[in-house]
Amino acid sequence: MGWIVGGQPPLEAVDRFLLARGLDVGSGMATAFYTVYALRDLGANEASVGLFTLMMMSSQTVGMLGFGWLADRRGHLVVLALGAACAGGAATVALAAVSLGALYVTFALLGLGMGATHVSGMAIALEFRPEDERPTYIAINNSSRAPFLLVAPLIGGLLADRAGYAAVFAVAAALAFAAALTLTFAVVDPRRRA
Repeated sequence: MGWIVGGQPPLEAVDRFLLARGLDVGSGMATAFYTVYALRDLGANEASVGLFTLMMMSSQTVGMLGFGWLADRRGHLVVLALGAACAGGAATVALAAVSLGALYVTFALLGLGMGATHVSGMAIALEFRPEDERPTYIAINNSSRAPFLLVAPLIGGLLADRAGYAAVFAVAAALAFAAALTLTFAVVDPRRRA
């Protein structure tokens, strides 16, 4: 995985990054079903749903602060990989949940994953290409996720109807962990230069 002249990552590294981001976005298929699962299968009430939201928003805020600090020191790629791992952890905890208490952990991890994406999702696009190519790459970075954003909830809904929430959570976890592994092992941080 060498670097091209000028210290910019080769296009195949950029392609792997976009693939990983698509996988991470695809893992979001489970997000809408966490609350539905809590209401239908675990007996959650309105107060519980409010606490889920509070847990998610609180962890997102804390995550953004922590991930901002980490991005400054270690780079945005590390933050995105950790965010994808948090999303995978959220789905895994939901998959194993037999009580409402476990879902609070799911929403905390979900908030952390969202915080990572807010901190580094767009910022890393500025580091991948030279300054004169950045507008194009930012557009590609943002629009390449659109098909995943469109299709993932539909697939999640079909899975939930046909195989249940556990299937949705399992597929979401697999996608998120695949994204984390791809970001960690198949994409070179654009801050590193030859």
